[in-house]
Amino acid sequence: MSGYRGCVLLRPCAVALTLWVAACATSATNTLPQAKRDALRIDAIEVSFAPDASISWYDGLGESRSSGTPDTHGARRAFLQQKAMPHIKAALEAEIPPAFRGTEPARLRVTVRRLDVPPAVARVVFGTMSNDLKAEVQVIDGRTGQTLIDVTDFNGIVGGEGGLVGVAMGQFLPDPIDRVSQSFARALKGWLQTGQALASG
Repeated sequence: MSGYRGCVLLRPCAVALTLWVAACATSATNTLPQAKRDALRIDAIEVSFAPDASISWYDGLGESRSSGTPDTHGARRAFLQQKAMPHIKAALEAEIPPAFRGTEPARLRVTVRRLDVPPAVARVVFGTMSNDLKAEVQVIDGRTGQTLIDVTDFNGIVGGEGGLVGVAMGQFLPDPIDRVSQSFARALKGWLQTGQALASG
């Protein structure tokens, strides 16, 4: 009986994990020839937010709400950008440089245009909701400064856990901001390597 109960308890975890690793399609086109993709050696990654970037991450304001600041839209926006940046940069650093160790130096520039991490209460009320990270992506030749790849609409979307059970199971997974960052980084790595419009996170 204990083995059966263990199996039942593991099923929600498996479902939540499946939702975590499923990434959506991107409509961006990678026009770099395969030989040039294989030759890339990406040594540096730059991450920034576009001036008009859309940021929806209510749970990210937890620390500021408890202290009573920031109290303006601009201050909240700056706070969330500063808080999200290390998560996105760490995920990209973990995935991209180790996968591109060719002979042609290059740097990757990611400019976030949309970050959407639904709050836990919304996932309970409305069910499964996707986390979304959309960015402009550029790969720049390290020798000449020429832009090799330039797309404005790379999407990294990961399904989120929904409902009471799903949100409860979410405690066994990384924080939502890390999940969306890791999904985006893995999708981008696959797209840069293969040129495929579909990538899994």
